Amino acid sequence: MSGRDAAHLPGHWLLARLGKKVLRPGGRELTERMLVDADLSGADVVELAPGLGRTAREIVARGPRSYVGVEADVDEAYRVLRPRPILTDEGLRGTLRFIRNLLRDSDARARVRAIRRTFIAYRDNLVAIEVIARKERR
Repeated sequence: MSGRDAAHLPGHWLLARLGKKVLRPGGRELTERMLVDADLSGADVVELAPGLGRTAREIVARGPRSYVGVEADVDEAYRVLRPRPILTDEGLRGTLRFIRNLLRDSDARARVRAIRRTFIAYRDNLVAIEVIARKERR
């Protein structure tokens, strides 16, 4: 992925390249609420699109019996392109690093603008879905 240009890089990898560390739809708050609801201690966990692994570390820290991450090379509906969530998720230093990197890379800046325009156009249809499935043990 590191060799791809900004136009051909999946959105979450582009944002990570620019310094974004929290790449979660709904941000930290929604992820934390989901992890509490899931009660993962002793469970077998399959995470779809683990991305950079930040949530995976939080899942494993909760003591599941097993963990498997299944990556798909797709762009997800991130709230990460709005100023307040960026500041909340990244903190001031991380936000400034992200902005500095975005200003230095015109191709990345154009791609991030295009992603943001898409999110704005479809914002009424973008939602987070929490699915907790439990398999009965025999």
